[in-house]
Amino acid sequence: MLISFCGKKYKKSTGESVRVKQWSTAKKRVKVTAGNTNAQMVNEKLDLWKGATKKAISYFKGKTYIPGIAEFISVLENTDTGNQ
Repeated sequence: MLISFCGKKYKKSTGESVRVKQWSTAKKRVKVTAGNTNAQMVNEKLDLWKGATKKAISYFKGKTYIPGIAEFISVLENTDTGNQ
């Protein structure tokens, strides 16, 4: 995933991968089809990471500085929804 905060970009792997034809660019989610049995599970994990990202951004909005990559990723991974 690619996160943008205060003009800085943070990149973090979710640990998930799918074939290009199974990915919906518009929805940024895996297409749920009969032939793709794990799509819902992957999408749920992506939703957890999205929630963790929102919490990390909220945390840093209260700070007076822009975090470095390592600090941002550390906070992201240590939220209650990250790294599930």
